[in-house]
Amino acid sequence: MPSDNTKVLRIACNASPPEEEPKINIFKASINLDCLFGHLFRDLYDQDLPETNYLGNHYLLFLTKDGHFRFNGSGVGAHKEAKISESKTFGKAFCRWYLQEYCNVTYFHHIDHILDRTIEIDGICYRLERKRNRRGDIPDYLCSFSKSYDAQTIFLGEAKGSQTKAAMSTNPEKYFLSKKFMEWNEQFKRMHLVDKENNELRIKGYLVATFLGNENHLNCETTVLAEDPFTPGNTPISPAASLALRRTTIAGHYASLFHKLGLPQLSQALRRSITPYRLPASYYQGELSVLETWTTDIISVAEHEFVGVFFYPPAIPRHYIRLSDLEQLQEGLQAPELMFLGLHRKIFDQVLRIVEVGPEAADEVMDLSEVTGSDPNITPEAHSTIFRDGSILAPLEHFRHLGNLSR
Repeated sequence: MPSDNTKVLRIACNASPPEEEPKINIFKASINLDCLFGHLFRDLYDQDLPETNYLGNHYLLFLTKDGHFRFNGSGVGAHKEAKISESKTFGKAFCRWYLQEYCNVTYFHHIDHILDRTIEIDGICYRLERKRNRRGDIPDYLCSFSKSYDAQTIFLGEAKGSQTKAAMSTNPEKYFLSKKFMEWNEQFKRMHLVDKENNELRIKGYLVATFLGNENHLNCETTVLAEDPFTPGNTPISPAASLALRRTTIAGHYASLFHKLGLPQLSQALRRSITPYRLPASYYQGELSVLETWTTDIISVAEHEFVGVFFYPPAIPRHYIRLSDLEQLQEGLQAPELMFLGLHRKIFDQVLRIVEVGPEAADEVMDLSEVTGSDPNITPEAHSTIFRDGSILAPLEHFRHLGNLSR
């Protein structure tokens, strides 16, 4: 039986290429809601939220009280446009959750930050481009594993979410052959990776589509469908191109996190680190001088050091604030409404070297299991989410302030 903080859903994976007869593996899985809402927060917003576990508190109101992941009534959203918007939001959260839990993915980089930009490694240039005269949606993410799992592989990720009646089939095998699913697969054919001779290099992709169940259709479960199409190209992606894209993905992944940590200049410096136009240290040095470090009592990372900030209720007039600015609120620091977002200190230092040294420093960035020896997916305390990339989102009551960051 799932706990109060987990829900049950169904997963269907197609091991065959999209053009062949599906070979489907179907199984039940439990999803930790804090983990799901943590992925939603990481994907949806570029800054913190004004209330502890805001997304969890908000969306829990729309979920049924039983052990299945399903929404009340006819689903979340009062009308068609609202349902489409919410479906897309949850589609991305479920995609990131599935790829982390079942495909060992650590890093996600939004494709719009890298599309049509030149990536260079050892004097060789590559571009990830939309193909000419191919209009329509394209994949959402450039993704990569951590180096402990596979330091060479890079792939595209596409997320879909749906609440339509047509999607609520009790037989997920049929949906892999549906017109809609075929249309979603076409997104991988609308873009390609090219080298300086304009050769197409084929990239593997993951299409993850989530059909959200509701209590008006109790016989239809929330189902995550996964398939792995390829982009166009007769030549497999080369190790050099894969390495260049992996470095780009890691830098972009942490640039997004740094922005949430209230470090917009470091975030921008990370994004620029993969280009020949890197930013000088004077651009971001001031942000380093005000960073603070913390330790935690959360079991799987107990006593490890994190660099981070905490969020606080909207009654205080700033979006986030650091301890040194909150002397007047010392007594309230352990209040349950305060939330902490941080990155493991060792990984923070490794990521910072990408800015200081260049994109090759991304090759040395570790994941949390390499640093701590623990399973990064463990979430022992309520409302705590630990990610494989070394970041953590949890109530401030589990953290103790150590002091300013010294480097």
